[in-house]
Amino acid sequence: MRSKCWLVASVMTIFIYAAPVTHSQELNTTNTSSATTPAINMENYSPWQRVEISDYISQEGDYLTVYIPTGTAYLANDTTKIYAQFPILSGQPRNVHYIGRYYFAATPEQEWEVKSMDTKKDRVTFGKTGRFFRLYEDGNSTPYGIHGYKYAAKLIEGGKIYASMGCVIVPEEVLDIIDASFKADVKDMKVITTSDIQKISNFIVI
Repeated sequence: MRSKCWLVASVMTIFIYAAPVTHSQELNTTNTSSATTPAINMENYSPWQRVEISDYISQEGDYLTVYIPTGTAYLANDTTKIYAQFPILSGQPRNVHYIGRYYFAATPEQEWEVKSMDTKKDRVTFGKTGRFFRLYEDGNSTPYGIHGYKYAAKLIEGGKIYASMGCVIVPEEVLDIIDASFKADVKDMKVITTSDIQKISNFIVI
């Protein structure tokens, strides 16, 4: 009888296991919402592979998706199934007076195309290179764009999400890669600005 009990106990130990522990990243922001940055790599769940933005190789077909609630952008390519993630600043959700206009400065949520790049003289508002990638809507030019900002890195490090007058602001080193992606695209470069988490479902676990 004693040997039978020992056998049962031994068999039971086979089924004892430790549950795997997973982790997700969060951005510290000054936003009062409870949204957290969806930053879990999908490479174990889909064909997509995440790389550091500094390692991203620009190719034809690159596009940019900006997830507004957490100030996170994804530069991706549907052919290579490679993407990079990085922080951005978007428009302040308040009414502003700027360049002769009175408007609500939150970055609009929609699909755009980058068709041109201008060089601005104001190196504070537009960063040290002054590059301004203008956003077009249905083929028409808009006041919105993607550009640098002299104090972008400081604001991002301080947890800011909303800081611009409506444009998407990125760190200067990231702007170099976006510039390369824009030049690599034979057609216009697609840009999506959104608060819909489904539109970044390729890159995160929902």
